[in-house]
Amino acid sequence: MSRENFYFLLELPVDPPEESPEVIEKAIKKKQAEWSRNRNHPTKGIQAQTNIGLMPTMREVMFDPKLQRKEAAKAQEILQQRDAQKFDVVDHHVAILGTKGYITEDEIDKLAWFDNVGTDELRKRIKFPNKPSKKRKRRKPRTLGGDEKDKNKTSAHELDKSVEGIINDNLKQLGKASLYDFLDLPANAKLSQLQRRTKKKKSELSEVSRKDANLTAGDTLAGQCISVFSNSRNRKAYDASRASAHHAELDSDIDVAGLDGFIYYEYFEYLLKTGVQFGMDEVQATDYIEAYCLNNNLVVEQAPMHLGKRARIVIGVIAGLLLILAVGMGIKHYYENKEKEKIKVEIVLNKEIEQKFNKAIGNADDLVAEGMYEQAIEVYKKFIKENTGTDQSQDATKKIKIINNKSESEKYERVQQIDPYQYDKKLSAYLEHQENFPQGQHYQEIKKRISDIKEPYHQFALKMINQYKHPDKENWNECIRLSKLFVNTYTDDGRNADLKRNIEEYEENVKIQNSFIEERDVIGAVDYHTAQNKYKLWLKELSFRHYAKILMERELKGALNREKVERKEQARTDIRQRLVKTGGRFKETRKGVVQDLRTGKMWTLLDSAIDYDFQNYGECLNYENAKKYVKQLASGGYKNWRLPSKRELQNIYGTKPLFPRNQTEWYWTDTNYPYYDDDGVRGTVVDIVFPRGKNVWEKNEPVDANFCGVVRAVRP
Repeated sequence: MSRENFYFLLELPVDPPEESPEVIEKAIKKKQAEWSRNRNHPTKGIQAQTNIGLMPTMREVMFDPKLQRKEAAKAQEILQQRDAQKFDVVDHHVAILGTKGYITEDEIDKLAWFDNVGTDELRKRIKFPNKPSKKRKRRKPRTLGGDEKDKNKTSAHELDKSVEGIINDNLKQLGKASLYDFLDLPANAKLSQLQRRTKKKKSELSEVSRKDANLTAGDTLAGQCISVFSNSRNRKAYDASRASAHHAELDSDIDVAGLDGFIYYEYFEYLLKTGVQFGMDEVQATDYIEAYCLNNNLVVEQAPMHLGKRARIVIGVIAGLLLILAVGMGIKHYYENKEKEKIKVEIVLNKEIEQKFNKAIGNADDLVAEGMYEQAIEVYKKFIKENTGTDQSQDATKKIKIINNKSESEKYERVQQIDPYQYDKKLSAYLEHQENFPQGQHYQEIKKRISDIKEPYHQFALKMINQYKHPDKENWNECIRLSKLFVNTYTDDGRNADLKRNIEEYEENVKIQNSFIEERDVIGAVDYHTAQNKYKLWLKELSFRHYAKILMERELKGALNREKVERKEQARTDIRQRLVKTGGRFKETRKGVVQDLRTGKMWTLLDSAIDYDFQNYGECLNYENAKKYVKQLASGGYKNWRLPSKRELQNIYGTKPLFPRNQTEWYWTDTNYPYYDDDGVRGTVVDIVFPRGKNVWEKNEPVDANFCGVVRAVRP
């Protein structure tokens, strides 16, 4: 779906386009603050979240001169299109006033005022004369029906305005015109068909793991579909709300037709056709237009009497006289001919019906051959509607029954072919089959299978839910789907109370997860401490929910690991650059392994100060942990690393050229001694090597083995 132009989104001038970086930056910050406030708003939230997600692209486009010029050009093109659309409305109004064959100067002036355009510009668009070919007298006013109090009354209640607003906002997000368009079904689709498509749509959305604004909008609309299409009354309310929107357009057309307080009969006929196009029948459209005119003091001209009607009256009188004058054989001859004509007409009509039925059979057979059973049934239903009471309509009814049986049998076979261990798919297929074929020949068998699969499905659902709770496969929507499938199918089961509580927890986790994704996108790529501070504020907003804390800790752990990797890589780069300055004494012979070409010994490129993993050994690398550390080292593919002696360390750090060093204060050696304290408790001390001065490393007094030190591992 295409995004909104950034000039309009930021409310910046387009002609000429704003190019100042300072002005653009100020506009972006203002809008960012506004969208941040609205992102949890019940109706503005979705659009605000979408706009926040566009921030990186917005900055890239608006601060790149070349991209900015393209954006400005698109904005100007959109303005031109809007102007063209404005004149589409003007042309529509001109067409209304031109239905009588001409437009007067007075009407031109009033229409120019109504549409806020210049009279000269309006005249250019009028293709009608401004005077009638002969003087036109206004006919008597039409007697208007309807009740002033009930001018806007509809046969069904409308949706709550807040609900209607939520639906329209989410439809706009997805570029859809209505809930029917969202489900890819026509507005006259059956209620059962709408319910099945809603369930399928909801299932498809629940399988998507990556959440974004479009998916959130789709999930919201699927939920609204469940409510709107749950029964005929709610559907009628939704249709009534859609009709109200069309009423506003029809009201505008009536206002144009009655600019001077008088509506010609040609205008009325045009308005009547418009109402029918909006979904009203002719009676509803007539009542609505008359009620609107009555409430707005508009006079409607009476339609002229059609000559055809008068002619029929005259012909009827003459025919009656002829019948009265007819006598004897003349009358008998008349009726004999009449009967013959009737028989001929019936033969022709029956032949036409038979031809239509044969055509319907051919079309339906083609659809059945492609497995399109519902469409084939609709072909026969349409034929029955148009030819009710005929023998062929009864045959069509039998054809429908045959197709239903064939469809039911094939779908039953497909249900049986589903993997028997995919209990969720199996149960869903059973339920769908039961709903689609309530009178099917396999209905009782399907009912029994649903009952038999209850316990296996319950165990399967619990097993899958436990898997989806694991961080590596975390999917709360699947947990919700699996739980609801059991609860909604086996409504009387005693375990439903626990499952319903779990569903509430899973749904809460989905909300927290979506909030976290939005927050993560807003925070972006920052250092660990900045991220930590921002996530703590977010956690506070969510009242320190347990799952929110888990998500924060996972993200911060990942950020910390990334920083460690970056530090290690920077340290490797630094040491490798300094190795070049050792005159060839020290050389990296394998990745992460440096060989002293004087002694042949190999040293790790990084010492434990950089390479140490606190998660494996604890916060302190004491002497015991140091021995474990070298034992598990596998740098360069070698596994025989060890602690160096004090002479080995003094050799690389005391004999030039020196091994590149970092800020380490001292290193563990392999030499240790037992000692006893004043209380006679036995302990261990270890020799260490530390710098006495610049480039001079010496043995120090032994230190306690429990001290925290650093290792530079050596081999062999």
